Amino acid sequence: MTTATAVLWLTPLVAANLVWHVAALPSLPARGQRGIGDMLDLLRRRYFLTGLISSMLSWGSAFTLFTYLHLAADRALTTALVEAGTTAVAYETVQLPDRSLPLLIPMSEIAGRLSVTMGSYSLLRSQGGRGMLLGGIAGTPRAKTVVIGGGVVGTHAAKVAAGMGADVTVLDRSLVRLRYLDDVFGGQFKNGYASAATTAALVAEAMNAVTGLGEPS
Repeated sequence: MTTATAVLWLTPLVAANLVWHVAALPSLPARGQRGIGDMLDLLRRRYFLTGLISSMLSWGSAFTLFTYLHLAADRALTTALVEAGTTAVAYETVQLPDRSLPLLIPMSEIAGRLSVTMGSYSLLRSQGGRGMLLGGIAGTPRAKTVVIGGGVVGTHAAKVAAGMGADVTVLDRSLVRLRYLDDVFGGQFKNGYASAATTAALVAEAMNAVTGLGEPS
């Protein structure tokens, strides 16, 4: 088959694939205005057009998405992906042979640290809080902070809260995890078994900040 013949056969296939992709794309609310200029700028990028054509020829009418998804927080997005027949691989589900989640861990670390930052901000009187600092000042008590879950999220939340001077207790149902936290962090924060009664009592006692809702260990 000559090059001219190959192009003659491939051109309508590529055009048909492009039309099918556009027709099958999920309908989502627009975020910001986009014009034809934005699309042309994208097509001018090096290798983009080649990669786009190769993907369409390889996958046909299939959509494959590889990114952080966190679909539990966005029902509309979940529905759109299902209706479009998308094959979606979430970064947060990628596992190593030891069952660890290398792509989820850094996001969990960020979530844990931010939870304390946002919690302490919410305690400000101007934000409708009690007007407390996590670490207190001379003559005032430290804020009692309960972290439910001693996984990656909870551990980083506890570290930041303890670093800010809060009176921190981490609760978890895994004694192995609690022993680990006790060995590694020592007296930086307290820990306890997350029974229903213990959790309810500590949360009621704290009433300052309940944060770092970590994944189960």
